[in-house]
Amino acid sequence: MSEDANLIEPNAGDGESGADGGMRVKLDIADVLTFADDSHTLCVLGNPGDSLEAGGGWTPIGQETLDGAVFNVYAQDGAILKVDVDIDQSLIGIV
Repeated sequence: MSEDANLIEPNAGDGESGADGGMRVKLDIADVLTFADDSHTLCVLGNPGDSLEAGGGWTPIGQETLDGAVFNVYAQDGAILKVDVDIDQSLIGIV
């Protein structure tokens, strides 16, 4: 994984179990800025069945491949959120 990004892995204990057995992570822009270093970038790596709820206001800016994993990339007020494409992203509020 890139040295300029911090990583959350729901299946490594960074989330809570969902009803379907997948892991669920809930965060907002303040969490992204808190967990991220000076790059203001946070990566969420997961598996099918995992989900991310990230509040509203995110702008999708494309996709990026890091170490063979494909991420959807979102931006908001200087924060960058990279989410593994395997994760359900339907609860990320986009503008």
